[in-house]
Amino acid sequence: AAAAEEAKAEAERREKELRIRLEVRVEDREAELATARTVAGREQKVATELRAKAAALEGKAKELDGKYKDAVRLAKGHRKKTRLATTALAKLRDRMKRIDAENKELVRENATVVASEEQLRRTVEELARTLEVEQTNRREWATARSQLLRQFCESDNTMKGLSSLSGGVPKQQPTPYNHVYHAGVSDLRRSADSLPSAPRPATDPTPTKTKVPSKSSAKATGRRKVKRRRARLTTAATAKAKLATPTRLAGKAERKASPTDSPLRRRTELLRARRAALEARPSGLFTSDEHEPRHPAPRRESKGPDSIDELELELATEDWAAGNTEGWAGDEEEEAELLTDLDAMSSIA
Repeated sequence: AAAAEEAKAEAERREKELRIRLEVRVEDREAELATARTVAGREQKVATELRAKAAALEGKAKELDGKYKDAVRLAKGHRKKTRLATTALAKLRDRMKRIDAENKELVRENATVVASEEQLRRTVEELARTLEVEQTNRREWATARSQLLRQFCESDNTMKGLSSLSGGVPKQQPTPYNHVYHAGVSDLRRSADSLPSAPRPATDPTPTKTKVPSKSSAKATGRRKVKRRRARLTTAATAKAKLATPTRLAGKAERKASPTDSPLRRRTELLRARRAALEARPSGLFTSDEHEPRHPAPRRESKGPDSIDELELELATEDWAAGNTEGWAGDEEEEAELLTDLDAMSSIA
């Protein structure tokens, strides 16, 4: 019984030892299994990352393959463009050579043009000197003409013409003095208009108290000035409108239709012939040779009257030749204008 108990105790002890050893081994296996699982998970994660990197590298490889193909295509295109650029450069060099030749030709032509311009400049200077001499001669001729007209107006025949104008004119042939007088009056009217007006004397010589103008009177004065200015500005237009009568327009159409043969043209030529004969007449009106013009300005031929004064002179000549002097006799305003012109003539003299 003792041996059995010892064997039983030995068996229990061995069983405990085996159980302990088994538990230790199980724990070791479990630890190894956990370690293996951890390593497997890490390896799996690494494998996943490697697969992703492999996929990315494969995409980059495809992209690089496409870029390579594009680079090959571009290289072919650049080679073609290089050939085209070489050809274009050769053509450009040829064109530059042609342009250089044309430039040399233009330089030669420019030298010719500069010489022509210099010749033209000398011609223009010579013409300017000739024009200056001509203007000097025209001024001398105008001075002599004004002196001639002044001497005519101061002569007895002109005064007789004035007395006949104021008191009536008998029906007789026209005298050249009246024609010259009318021309001189027209010139003196234009000269008097260009001269500054002299201050008129006051009607009442007694000194009066200076009155300060009110605002309304200043406005009225301004309105009157504006009206006078507008009247001066519209004088030429009004005169032109007065000339545009149906009769004169018909005469103008007649002159255009037959410029060489018209009544107004014949009257104008007759009047100019009489003036020329009168000026060429040796009447001894010149006091010395210095008043005679050296080179009289040539008369400009025209198809009709160029101003209101010339037209009035022609109409007056026609009325005088026909003996129609009703509009001349008893016209106080015309007589006053004639006296004013005589005063202006004496002031100019």
